[in-house]
Amino acid sequence: MICTKCGREIEAGIDFCYFCGEELPGNVVVEDREQPKIEVEIQHNVNQQKKVIVQTKYKEFPSEYERRMRREECEKINQAERVSNAWIQGMEKNISERKPSQSGGLLEMIGAAGSGAVLGGFIGMFACTFACMSGNENSSGDVFVFCLVLGAIIGAIATFIDEGKYKQKCDDTAKNIEKEKQSIAERTINIQTDTNTKIENYKNSFENDAKLMSVQYAESSLASEVIDWMTKGFIKTIDCADRRSHIENIDIPFMFSVYTDKISCNLGTYDFELKRCRNLNSPLEQVALARALASSIQLNIAMKYPRDLSGTDTLINIDYVYGSNYVQVTILYKAINGNFERVRDWA
Repeated sequence: MICTKCGREIEAGIDFCYFCGEELPGNVVVEDREQPKIEVEIQHNVNQQKKVIVQTKYKEFPSEYERRMRREECEKINQAERVSNAWIQGMEKNISERKPSQSGGLLEMIGAAGSGAVLGGFIGMFACTFACMSGNENSSGDVFVFCLVLGAIIGAIATFIDEGKYKQKCDDTAKNIEKEKQSIAERTINIQTDTNTKIENYKNSFENDAKLMSVQYAESSLASEVIDWMTKGFIKTIDCADRRSHIENIDIPFMFSVYTDKISCNLGTYDFELKRCRNLNSPLEQVALARALASSIQLNIAMKYPRDLSGTDTLINIDYVYGSNYVQVTILYKAINGNFERVRDWA
C-alpha cells in the first residue's frame, strides 16, 4: 500500500501511516505494482508475435517473388492451352469422321438413291408376287416400278437430311471451337491480370512494412555505429572528388549491400559475427536495415553539404536493387561543378 501524502510504501491493514502519522481513511490508496509489469510483458509478447508474423509473411524479396510468380503464370497458361487444344483436336477429329461416306454432295445422294432403289426392288418383287397371287397380274409391273422409285426417293431424302444434320453439326462445332479459342485468350489475360495484382500487392505490402520497421532500426545504437562509419567514409570521398575546371558534373556514388550476416560497402565489410551482432532473419529485416542506413546517411550528407564545395546546389538520390539474397543500395551525390570552364576557341 502507498500513502497518498508522503508517497511511501506501508503495510496493509494498519490504521495510520507510521512515516507521516496521517490516518489511513482517505489518505492511503492501494497500488498494484505488479499489474503494470504484467501489462508491459503482455504487450511485449504481442509485439514480438506481430513481428514474427510480419517477418514470416515475406520469405523472399519482391524481385524473387515476381520471378516465381511469372514462372507459375507460364505454367498455368501452358496448362490451360494444353487442355483447350486437346478439346479442340477432339472436336475436329469428331466432325472429320463422316458417317455416310467420304464422297459427299451429289454423288453421295445418287449412291443413296441407288441403294434405296435396290431395296425398293426387293420390296417390289414381294409386292408383285402378292399381286399375282391375288389375280392382279396386270398391275404387278406398276407396283414393282412404284416400289423401285419410292425406294430411290426415300434413300435420297434420307441422305439429304443426314447431310443437313452433318453440316449443322460442323457449323456448331466450328462455333464452339472459335468460342474456345476466344476463351483461351480470355483465360490467359485473367491469369496475367491475377499475377500482376499479386505481385503489386506483395511489393506494396513489403515496402510499407519495411519502412515501418526501418524506423526502429534507425533509432538503435548499433545502426548509429554503422551509419557513422559509412557517413565518414562517404564525406571523405566527396571531399576528395575532382573539381578541376574540366569536370562539368560531380557524381559520387556510395554503394553498400545488406546480407543476412554482413554489410558490404566501398569502405569494407561489416561482419556481424566479428562485430557481435545478430544475423538478420528475413528479407524484410534486410530491406528495413538498408532503408534505415540509407535514409540516415542521406540526411547526414545533406546537412553536411547544403551546397557543394564548389558553391553549387547538391542532390542526393537513393536507389535500391534486390538480389537473390541481398539488397543493394546506391546513394548518389550529384552537383554541378562550380569550377567548370567552357572550352575556349583559338580563333
